Amino acid sequence: GGWLSENTYNSLEEAREKLALIDDFKSSSKGEIVIREYIIIKQLPVRKGITGGMWCRIAKKNYSGGDVQYEFWFSGSDISPTWQNYLKRTGIEKLLK
Repeated sequence: GGWLSENTYNSLEEAREKLALIDDFKSSSKGEIVIREYIIIKQLPVRKGITGGMWCRIAKKNYSGGDVQYEFWFSGSDISPTWQNYLKRTGIEKLLK
């Protein structure tokens, strides 16, 4: 999906809690999620909002959400390859476990 956050998370559990990332959105079956860092090079068309709480049926747990996140707002919500006009990868990647 086309979502981003300005925040840094130190663990997968912290990101899940604050962004309400249920397993249906980001599966942890492999034990990790890749986080990539980008530099914004051109103003982005986005929608900004606060994540709401969600129930994860796989973990049988409620994630409270509450952090601000942004949704890319491109035509048809198709972020590839349009995102390259707006973002530059820094090469920094982090595995959350």
